[in-house]
Amino acid sequence: MTVLALDIGGTRLAASAGARTQRTLVRATGQESLDALLALADEVVEGEIEDVGVSFSGPVEDDHVHSHHTPGWDDIGLHELLRERFRAPVVVENDANAGALAEWDAAGRPGEPVAYITIDTGIGAGIVFNGEILEGSHRLAGEIGHFVVEPDGAVCACGKQGCVETLASGPAIAKHGNYSEAAKALNVAIEALVAVVDPLFVAVGGGVSNAPALWEALGKRAVRARSTPLRGAEIIAERAAA
Repeated sequence: MTVLALDIGGTRLAASAGARTQRTLVRATGQESLDALLALADEVVEGEIEDVGVSFSGPVEDDHVHSHHTPGWDDIGLHELLRERFRAPVVVENDANAGALAEWDAAGRPGEPVAYITIDTGIGAGIVFNGEILEGSHRLAGEIGHFVVEPDGAVCACGKQGCVETLASGPAIAKHGNYSEAAKALNVAIEALVAVVDPLFVAVGGGVSNAPALWEALGKRAVRARSTPLRGAEIIAERAAA
């Protein structure tokens, strides 16, 4: 009996079971991406599946998921579909929330709040307090990628203008090539998160966090936080999965 882990990112899909892992690129629509993901799962699964865990790069509510980057996921009852296919319990969670739970567990499951920020195709944050994910009334807590830092800025995929994602996500940096603006936007979002939540630490992960220029700017913010009269949260680097 094995656990099947599925990752649905903004640009990549991955399936892992035991020591076997397969990856591919996200397709144009949610249904096409799902078909590609299930094909990956068939490649890595051998024998019966005990549990299925899904990390999704977007809001998760009940049996439905939503992606700002790939249309069509809203119409797919992902949880029920996977449960019927694999005849096993299924947990579907936002990727930032899943990352926050992992960081909380790795830190020894502290009673204080901990936060995790993922910076990739999209940007989001997960917050865990006393072992529970802070979800919000619509399971949208922690969406710092849609925190507005430039009210007259570029239109975001969510429909608002000047969100952090328009400056600091992977596609935004690739388009503009401006790490200083990306770091500035992220610093504003991190400062706001720390001020509101007062976490024990903030872990920063995702593919973009591997960029030395961006991490250098975030590291300076950590030094500032520790040098202020009020105790600031430590900022921790996390290397993204290959």
